[in-house]
Amino acid sequence: MYGTAGEGMWQKSDAEYLRGNSDIWKIAQLAGWTTGPANTETGKEPMDRQTSVVCILAVAVMGLIGCNGNDSDVDARSGSDEHLGQARRLVERDQLEAAMQQLEQAVVADPYNARAYTIMGDLYRHEGNLPAAKRSYERACKADPAAFRPCYNLGVVCQGLADLAGQAADAGDYLRQAVDAYIEAITIKPASFEANMNLGACYFRLGEYYRAEQYTRRATEINPTNHSAWNNLGVISELQGRPEEAIAAYKNSIELEVDQPNILLNLGSVYMRTGKLKLAMNVYQTATRQSPQSAAPWQQMGVGYFRLGMFDKSIRSFQEAIRRDPRSPGAYRGFGVVCMYQAVLHPERTDLRQKALKAWRVSLKLQPNQPDLAALLERFDRQPAPK
Repeated sequence: MYGTAGEGMWQKSDAEYLRGNSDIWKIAQLAGWTTGPANTETGKEPMDRQTSVVCILAVAVMGLIGCNGNDSDVDARSGSDEHLGQARRLVERDQLEAAMQQLEQAVVADPYNARAYTIMGDLYRHEGNLPAAKRSYERACKADPAAFRPCYNLGVVCQGLADLAGQAADAGDYLRQAVDAYIEAITIKPASFEANMNLGACYFRLGEYYRAEQYTRRATEINPTNHSAWNNLGVISELQGRPEEAIAAYKNSIELEVDQPNILLNLGSVYMRTGKLKLAMNVYQTATRQSPQSAAPWQQMGVGYFRLGMFDKSIRSFQEAIRRDPRSPGAYRGFGVVCMYQAVLHPERTDLRQKALKAWRVSLKLQPNQPDLAALLERFDRQPAPK
């Protein structure tokens, strides 16, 4: 049974003592390391969840002209098609500017040539002009509503524009447009793994987790050997408060692709939140081997060792995280929490108190928006050190 006192979790007497000592209790609450899973009513999550890496992946856009879409459904129109054929050959020779000129002549000859608009969109996307690519794909979809490829690529471009949007409202608008495009693509080709997976990713970003799960799960059914789809399903299940389903999905992802340190962090995070500390520590140790220069697994191990009552190992883990990433506010914050926790338990250790205050100052300098940490720093900074 996980989460028992014998495994290093807090015993009842520990909790009572913590609550009786307001200084220690505030430090433990700050860390969120004694609270277990997130509070589902407030949405406030413990630090071990906040520092984890949450990965929602989107499938890459289709290539310039290689696609299993419905291009052949468009009737050939001699004049326009001649320009289109020349454009294809120029694309294959990487003469993209000349290809674009041929495509422009193709749509002049036939304003309803969906294939020409689609390739124009591909070329604009290739040069990074996403607004122009979007307009071209929209024209292709209007010219041939039964063509899968422009609908799908329109969705991906709208996702890209959402990433670049400066305002949240603008990002939401683009994501809604991506959703509409993917739904059209799925109507044309229901078994498209890419369209289902990307639609799930859009709904996830919009906070519509039920629909995100619906299409992501469909993606795993279409292609059960794709590790990214299982990872996405794990993230969605975790955020909906179903940790055991999240664990199963993350495990499926890792079995399909072993070398995924970020997904190991996701799995370890769920283990931590459900009190399975030893399993979490094993996962984080594996992540340190897969990504030796990454600070994240060391930072998470620092949290785990703290919850196991192994404070020296916790401090060393945070030190390793800081060594790998000297600009990690979470690592400094965690290091300070462990030092101050011990300093309160052992008032004679004034050195630990000073180390904690110094680490917290660095954390706040790197990331000022930490009001809970700022309040705690102010409180302990004003208190005279025990004599």
